[in-house]
Amino acid sequence: MFTSPTKAEPSAGQITEEARALAASEDYESAAALLRQGIAEYPESARLQLELARVYGWQGKYAEAENIIAELERQTPGNPDVSLVAGYLAYYQGYYAQAQQRFASILENYPGYEDAENGLANAQRALAAQDKSEWRSDTGFEWSHFERQDRANWFNSFTQLSHQMSSGETVLHGRVERFDQFETIDTYYQAGIDHRFTERLYGYVHAGFTAGADFRPQRRLLLGGGYRLTPVTPHALPVWLTLDLQHDKYKDTEVSNFNPGLRINTAPGWALAAKLVTVKEAGLDPLYGWSGRLDGKLTDSLAFYGGYANAPEAVAARVVDTATLFGGIRLDLSTRHTLRLGYARDDRENSYIRHALSASFSVAF
Repeated sequence: MFTSPTKAEPSAGQITEEARALAASEDYESAAALLRQGIAEYPESARLQLELARVYGWQGKYAEAENIIAELERQTPGNPDVSLVAGYLAYYQGYYAQAQQRFASILENYPGYEDAENGLANAQRALAAQDKSEWRSDTGFEWSHFERQDRANWFNSFTQLSHQMSSGETVLHGRVERFDQFETIDTYYQAGIDHRFTERLYGYVHAGFTAGADFRPQRRLLLGGGYRLTPVTPHALPVWLTLDLQHDKYKDTEVSNFNPGLRINTAPGWALAAKLVTVKEAGLDPLYGWSGRLDGKLTDSLAFYGGYANAPEAVAARVVDTATLFGGIRLDLSTRHTLRLGYARDDRENSYIRHALSASFSVAF
């Protein structure tokens, strides 16, 4: 649909196809280099410039891509191909309303433009996901019994209220947990904020305390986040570098966790994650371990998770290597109601084996 100067058309078209083949194999650097070389030879070729803007978008070089698009829009106002790339640039950066407007405008003048129809559908789905109910309540429990040692059963429960800000990028929460363990009860209170800075970067900070702590931490600080290593493009496999930090202050000691990890979203609803686990108790050498987890989506309403960890774990201020097998399901009963069921088996070195059954229920409103 896009037209270029006649004298550049044959060579520009060949260069464009070669660049598209490179981009399809995710060799964006080579594709961009080829297009820049072509533009140097044929500086008037709008086709090459547009393709370079598209590749820059796939690389996450949004400023460079937008500069090219701005100049092309000045030269050829209303060109649908230029508007299409501009719409996808907005979509990649999370500006879904702007992307929706771009795609809808194209279709008003060019009905049946398939790429614009697909872009509009993607933007509308993203906006619908952002516009989910702003409030959510979660409540649940965990019941544990023991082998290898004669211990009383544990019964833990929690209630959490979350609020998604109007931007859709920030979530605040408050949480209360009740731990009935070691024949006594501790109650923990937590508040936190999760924020998505860009499509490729998110982070969180949570903090809490236990009033009159007996076996739980008196104070706890959690922070971390993730950075997407690959560009947000249709061809790139989402690969995330993650980091989770935790610091617990007990009555007589302090325990810190440092857990870097990698997560790969292999398909919509599917993810494979692995973490290295480091636990350091004050005055002692750090202990090391690892964990792995698989998440999958079986149907539109049913998902599962499962994994294994062989890592140090702090219970009642005592850090001991623990092998944990865990798994569970998530069932969406409706667009507003979700049920989660889980099981975990902890084999604590030279100590007990714990079997934990958990259930929780979420309501969005």
